[in-house]
Amino acid sequence: MRILGIDYGTKKIGLAISVNNYIRPLKILNNISGHVVENENISQIMKLINEEYIEVVVIGRNLGYEDSKEYKDFLYNLKQNIPSHIEINFVDEYKTTDSTKKTMVDAGIAKNKRNLDDSFAAAEILSRYLDSVSD
Repeated sequence: MRILGIDYGTKKIGLAISVNNYIRPLKILNNISGHVVENENISQIMKLINEEYIEVVVIGRNLGYEDSKEYKDFLYNLKQNIPSHIEINFVDEYKTTDSTKKTMVDAGIAKNKRNLDDSFAAAEILSRYLDSVSD
């Protein structure tokens, strides 16, 4: 199964992919407030969904942030563009970015190379999702 993980943030959107339970961080999209950037991010996500033959999209749900206008707008626009045959799921993303940063520090990754933390957080979201469906 091919699954896309999304870590939505007001500044960055982290993306990761899982293919047959193998997870890898992909990239980060800048998420500067504004209609043009939001449309560009949705377009990039849709391109990725099509190129990677994604079957399921898993989006991190931050309980403290899910009522924000930005998050709701992002979800609405994403749902409007994703084909109906692609399943959308949500996973609690509590502390994914923090735990990712700690893991990178513990692994000795240089500070200037830790800018991929949001894509690694998306990978953590995928890991949590895969753990939940394997139980």
